[in-house]
Amino acid sequence: MPVIRRKLITASPAPRPRASAPISITRPRIQLAPQSAQTDQRGMNVKAAAKYLGTSVWQVRKFFREGVLKPFPMGNKKMVDHYDLDALIERLKNAA
Repeated sequence: MPVIRRKLITASPAPRPRASAPISITRPRIQLAPQSAQTDQRGMNVKAAAKYLGTSVWQVRKFFREGVLKPFPMGNKKMVDHYDLDALIERLKNAA
């Protein structure tokens, strides 16, 4: 004999009262101070030099390999003088 499934009629459950105020799931926005283009640091690591030049880290490392930029070691990191970066920008501007 086939089984006939029937829908049970049930009353809709009453809404549960809230225990507290709703919880916000968004993070508050943190206001950051705008960073100036000038930096007080003289020596910069590869990442900071790339950000200063507006290029990638790989481009800065390529400048190291080609001898365009001369890094100096500080600990186990390669550092660049920001005066050298300014001179590089001027050389690239004059070559263009």
